Amino acid sequence: MKSKTHIFILHMREIIYTIIFSILAIILIILLIYMFGSKDSSETMSDAVSFVPGIYTSSVMLDNSRVNIQVTVEESGITSVSLADPDETIISRYPLLKTCTKDISEQLAGGTALNDIEYTTSNQYTVALLVEAINNALQKAAP
Repeated sequence: MKSKTHIFILHMREIIYTIIFSILAIILIILLIYMFGSKDSSETMSDAVSFVPGIYTSSVMLDNSRVNIQVTVEESGITSVSLADPDETIISRYPLLKTCTKDISEQLAGGTALNDIEYTTSNQYTVALLVEAINNALQKAAP
């Protein structure tokens, strides 16, 4: 039998570079798992938030007029959103306000999360304004 001996010559610099890149790769993998894993836990935490039941209002300024948004809340979540005592001049100037409020209320009553509300590009700014007002009202409803 013939035995051939192989000799490998490793430079210390190559070993150190390999160890450093391996450590950086492990840190990167841990960081990616932490970043993408934490979003799931924050969503479940926001679903578990309970509210003090009641009716809360928040106001929005439109053309130097105050529009009150009324949010009805139970412990589990939002049951309805409506305009509180709407001024007919504001409703006539902003026709999307009433329809968007109704649409948002239906979606929230159906179990949709506030951040997952569906809207079209034609009413995106009205929906953003209403969502901000609803968030302000929900801050009052926090225990």
